[in-house]
Amino acid sequence: VLVDLAYVAGVDVGATIRDHLVDVVGRVRAVRRKAVELMLSLLSDEAFASSPRDGGCTEVLWAAAWICGEHCRQVFPREDMGYTLSYIQRVG
Repeated sequence: VLVDLAYVAGVDVGATIRDHLVDVVGRVRAVRRKAVELMLSLLSDEAFASSPRDGGCTEVLWAAAWICGEHCRQVFPREDMGYTLSYIQRVG
């Protein structure tokens, strides 16, 4: 639901979504794998990352990059880290 809210244009909730994403993923180990998968999907969405939006799109992308960096081993073994980094570098 939080990721879906990030796609709503004109709603200034980016910082709130960022804080909740980082909080939930940091506290709930059971959701980390799915969260990393969703965050990679968000980071790879070039339309989302490149379109100017009100509402803190950059805040949500920051959370996505942080979650992928902190919990990438939930999805990718150490030897596949370049794959994760390629997504994160595209945003920057």
